[in-house]
Amino acid sequence: MRIRLIDSYLTFRNILRSVNGEISVETISKALTTYFNNYPEISKIVRECLDKNNILNWCSRLLSEFINDVEELDRAWKNTYATLPKALFMFTEKFSKNFYNELYLVLYVSCGCGAGWAFEYHETPAIYLG
Repeated sequence: MRIRLIDSYLTFRNILRSVNGEISVETISKALTTYFNNYPEISKIVRECLDKNNILNWCSRLLSEFINDVEELDRAWKNTYATLPKALFMFTEKFSKNFYNELYLVLYVSCGCGAGWAFEYHETPAIYLG
């Protein structure tokens, strides 16, 4: 089984840092706009999950309430990243012979729509961790 890792969090973090300013609804909105444009698959999942009319405003307000600085986001990302080896080992031990030849593992910014999904990425089975 070939597993491909897509770490979209790094893109979001770099976009957020490039905005140069304190974390606010406006800075997060700018970062999310670019982020969602770069990852339409993630945007689609967030939109379907939350079923909100103006998803960008909703996510920006939500994230601005919980994010004080980029380092706080980094800690959450590192905690998620640290679980990957064990999770992948367990998954491949149990399912690799029965399921797929290829799998994407996508780390993403979830905007409050859950910590994980089994879905697709570029029409290939994927596990999303947010």
